[in-house]
Amino acid sequence: MFSKNAVETILADVDLEEINRAFVQHWLSLWQGNELPARAQLNPAKMKRFLSKMMILDVAPDQGVTIRLAGTGLTAVLEMELAGKDWIALAPEHYREERLRIFSDIARGAFGVGHRRIDLLNDEVMTCEEVILPLARNPSGAISVIIHVNTQLPRLTAIKSATHALGDPIDFKVIGFGARQTLDA
Repeated sequence: MFSKNAVETILADVDLEEINRAFVQHWLSLWQGNELPARAQLNPAKMKRFLSKMMILDVAPDQGVTIRLAGTGLTAVLEMELAGKDWIALAPEHYREERLRIFSDIARGAFGVGHRRIDLLNDEVMTCEEVILPLARNPSGAISVIIHVNTQLPRLTAIKSATHALGDPIDFKVIGFGARQTLDA
């Protein structure tokens, strides 16, 4: 169990881009008391502005991360269907252990924010900010997380390589919420 007030205080001090701040505020609005929002509470009609650049992943802490849903903006820019893919296997080999640790920590009760550099085909460089938030344990026992990526450009354009988009971020911070979700079934 977490303290929603403590989580709000922690997140208020994080400098986020406007749309990611709105994404975090929406996630906070779904809490019921001090309980993390459940995946079933995610209503696409109320999240339209986020959907194309959003993913939902199931995390088995210290074991694996599977993409369940990915927005059309993300699948278009990466030129691949992401649903069902192993998010750890998509990372460069040298970054897989770190990615698994990050997602395990977030699933247990933390917030993640990072930035990545992506080279575009038109020789421009895009920096995008991503935020990752935990959801409550699913009835199946999986712990889901949601990601929103802000590309800072009005439209996604062709990228030189999916490696940048899938690889190491420029920076990444994991900010714990205090109490952790129980991992025992």
